[in-house]
Amino acid sequence: MTLWFIAISCCWEYFRSMGQQININYVKTESNLSVNQKNLLEKTIKEHALIAGKILRLPFITITVYPKPSWTIPETGENGFTPSAEWIQIYIDPKNKLHRFDFIARKIIPGTIYHEMSHVAR
Repeated sequence: MTLWFIAISCCWEYFRSMGQQININYVKTESNLSVNQKNLLEKTIKEHALIAGKILRLPFITITVYPKPSWTIPETGENGFTPSAEWIQIYIDPKNKLHRFDFIARKIIPGTIYHEMSHVAR
């Protein structure tokens, strides 16, 4: 039991000391995001990218957000792509007909972040 506790404590200290850098960029398109939409999306992305980064031991990631409806899955209002080991692209439809933006940002984008970051870790 003591060895287990020491191992968990060491891992926890490692994660706590591991600095993470998350860069989020927004591409300006014809379907631009409002300031409120950007703020909500940034909060959601950072929260979940930090969790995934700690679990997957990823110290650095750049996430580019494209408000581009034609690149999204119509049923979810989002999509993602991981072109390299340090870069994730997130596509979002700010005016999706099936889901409000705040639903997409709060409920769907977290899964997209975890999914794409798992690609980065491989």
